[in-house]
Amino acid sequence: MNQISMKILYNPWDIVLCPMMFSNWTPGKYRPAVVLSNDRWDYLVSAISTQIQQWWPFDIYIKSDDENNLRSEDSLIRLFKLTTISWEIIKAKLGNLSGKHRINLKENMKRFVESW
Repeated sequence: MNQISMKILYNPWDIVLCPMMFSNWTPGKYRPAVVLSNDRWDYLVSAISTQIQQWWPFDIYIKSDDENNLRSEDSLIRLFKLTTISWEIIKAKLGNLSGKHRINLKENMKRFVESW
């Protein structure tokens, strides 16, 4: 079986487990992230964090009892923590972002880009 046929396809709004690098490019832990876009081999993802005591502009808050929060703690989708990753390093699909969080994320992404 060749590499192409083994490729797992992840779609926008999927929540995946992948390594997230620190800002100084040292390797980080495997963490949940939301897939924002995909091309044939790479994915643009935004980190999900439970470090909610420090909010950043454009963060999306997800309560622990929300339908799609896969963690037992409240979480934030961090639009400032964007990275492009290869499909090969995604460890697992954890779930899918709910409709209301998709709408909030789309609105915040638009505001984020317009702020440049």
